[in-house]
Amino acid sequence: MLEGIQFGKPIKDRTGRFLSRAAGGVLSWAGIGLLALCLWILVAAMRVAASIEPNTVLIGAALALLGTFCVVVGFRMFLNRPNEHGSVLSQAGWLILASIFAVIAIFILFGALAGTLHMLVTILGVGWASVFSLLSFLAARRINKANK
Repeated sequence: MLEGIQFGKPIKDRTGRFLSRAAGGVLSWAGIGLLALCLWILVAAMRVAASIEPNTVLIGAALALLGTFCVVVGFRMFLNRPNEHGSVLSQAGWLILASIFAVIAIFILFGALAGTLHMLVTILGVGWASVFSLLSFLAARRINKANK
């Protein structure tokens, strides 16, 4: 599945560089937007109440983590700078990302079992989260094989 990817080498063809820069720029701005949204939510929650509820802190933390991830990966793609493993993420980063997608799939599944989600949303959500989890795991495995 990932046989065509050359790990450890920056993208050299013009089209690949352009697409990498465009995707990296969009991803970076999406990350900046998520960080701004996190800050806005936390400031708005502090204005309304004297103390912040735990759910608000959890949502803020999730947005901050996702925003930071998007900014880091986006800038790496924009600058065409793979790490020492030849990837945007290290093996541990890919495994963490695979775990995050797996947890999202489990939460969607529990939401469906609780009866709060529509069946189509459940099937699509669990399916795509599982696919992304599998692809992230395969990327981590590919880096492990490339380092041996």
